[in-house]
Amino acid sequence: CKLIRKIMNFVLIIKLLYYKTILRYECKVCGINPRIYSPISLRGMKYFRIGDNFKLDYHGIFEAWDLHNGISYDPSIVIGNNVSIGKRFHLGCINKIIIDDDVLIGSDVMIIDHNHGEANYSDLMLPPNKRCLSSKGEIHICKNVWIGEKVSVLQGVTIGENSIVGANSVVTHDVPKNCIVCGNPAKVIKKI
Repeated sequence: CKLIRKIMNFVLIIKLLYYKTILRYECKVCGINPRIYSPISLRGMKYFRIGDNFKLDYHGIFEAWDLHNGISYDPSIVIGNNVSIGKRFHLGCINKIIIDDDVLIGSDVMIIDHNHGEANYSDLMLPPNKRCLSSKGEIHICKNVWIGEKVSVLQGVTIGENSIVGANSVVTHDVPKNCIVCGNPAKVIKKI
């Protein structure tokens, strides 16, 4: 039993070192002490700028799409210092996503700055994976934000400094600073 634990710890350390190496060589910028736990899916890491003490838990998906169905995009992902992200996180970008310093993100959170097509007849006649990607604007998550479990943050949204997004919320509009929001769509329930 002790031998198995030692072997498992050794394997975990090797995986952490492997992902640190990938981040250092693949990202545009990578700060000190990143911790990424596998398995993980990484796409377009050259568009990522990651700050110091970044932590991403198991089963994360990081996608920066620069080409889809023959159309080019210019993604940019900026992640500040001391950002901690839970399990099964999904980040997808064709535009720009900024996550400032000291942000805590729970498990099963999705942050996506784009759609598959527009809400019009010609796009709806195509299969979703054949539609062009479109974005209504960047996502900005400001300093000291806490995003709870199973939250979806959609395109064109800013979440203000020191705010809290309650579990299972869908953020479709800007969130003011210093407040708590929850619901679908997320609404302010308390100003701090």
